[in-house]
Amino acid sequence: MCQGCVDNGYVSQAIYDKIEAFLSTWPRAEFGPAHIVLSDCNTEAQSIQWCLEHWDEYKRDHAANELEATKAFLHELLDAARRN
Repeated sequence: MCQGCVDNGYVSQAIYDKIEAFLSTWPRAEFGPAHIVLSDCNTEAQSIQWCLEHWDEYKRDHAANELEATKAFLHELLDAARRN
């Protein structure tokens, strides 16, 4: 994800900043089960839910603590998406 997602109206600055902060701690998470949310500007509830439903298909080669943090972060984003 890049600032262009914000500039083009795909994601809010607040969500972008939150994702960037998360990725600064967990940079490999961008290439794991949450890739369509963390890399591709798909921050709407249905995309986040898809990642959670297909979690096991994409979790290979990622550390357990990274996966745990990523799943918790997706739930946080899902709660925010449902409130908006």
